[in-house]
Amino acid sequence: MRNKACSMDEPNCERDQEVVHDMSCSESDRQTKRIVLIGRSGSGKSSTGNTILGKDVFKSCYGASSVTEKCQEARTFRFGQKILLIDTPVVFDTDVPISQSLREISKCISLSLPGPHVFLLVLQAGRFTQDEYNTVKQFADVFGEDVFKHTILVFTGGDLLEAQDASFEEYLKTIPPSLEEIIGKCKERCVVINNSPKSESRNIDARNMMEMIIELVESHQGSYYSNEILKAAERKCQEREAEIRRQKDEEKHKEVDELKKELQHCREEFDNFKHQRHHCRNIDHLAAETVKKETRRCEKELQQYRVENIEHQRQPASLFPRDIDEVLLSIGFRE
Repeated sequence: MRNKACSMDEPNCERDQEVVHDMSCSESDRQTKRIVLIGRSGSGKSSTGNTILGKDVFKSCYGASSVTEKCQEARTFRFGQKILLIDTPVVFDTDVPISQSLREISKCISLSLPGPHVFLLVLQAGRFTQDEYNTVKQFADVFGEDVFKHTILVFTGGDLLEAQDASFEEYLKTIPPSLEEIIGKCKERCVVINNSPKSESRNIDARNMMEMIIELVESHQGSYYSNEILKAAERKCQEREAEIRRQKDEEKHKEVDELKKELQHCREEFDNFKHQRHHCRNIDHLAAETVKKETRRCEKELQQYRVENIEHQRQPASLFPRDIDEVLLSIGFRE
């Protein structure tokens, strides 16, 4: 994606280039610096907008939740400049769908017609987290890497650095390589700002930031991002969403296949269980029959024993008198 500005001396410049010169506006509009605020929830984005404006226009509060729910614009004349400032809702958080991000970006572009001169990417001075890195990455994915040519990194939390008696330069020495790379893409354009209402340096920080904005706009000879970049971004994001859907479909198919395999395994296990259960029932039946047969046999033998025992008990009683007579007769006591 190209980001070369179309020159007034180049009538055949391609229409799909991302930046164009301010030729379709009135003189007043061309003098207005159109600035868009981008940042994660809780980054201090809206407070930064209020610092630039010199008054509280955008609703802001401390915390991780986002206050800005839709794109808002504010105009002012400050530091000798006409300023149009666009505060965006959270469009580059990783949990925000790309389609929703594109809708809000489209509104942002519409409010800043014919296009923004500068993007202020707001981060917190502190530990650069993976979520913040993902936000910057998604910002670049939507607008293209060339967007960094029109981007200034704004670090909020200058009051915290002051409380720690640390300078911004000292803080930059502690940042991770991933953040160093982003600053490099922005050609070292980064500032720290103190958004505390009671801070004496708040206006100084705002002036320094405005000077950097003016310098950046002049370096591009007034060129700005047009709606063409959004169209290109939409095409790119549609392709990305299609790829994401394809990957999700593949993952779902894999999950379905795995579930089918598990279901088949469960069915086989259940069939095996039923077979074993049937086999066990047969064994139980055979065992029961055997026990019954043995019981009947034992009962029969017991009955026979009882009968024989009774007969045996009766037999001596019937033979005893006759035996005596035979004995007496044999010894001559009886005739």
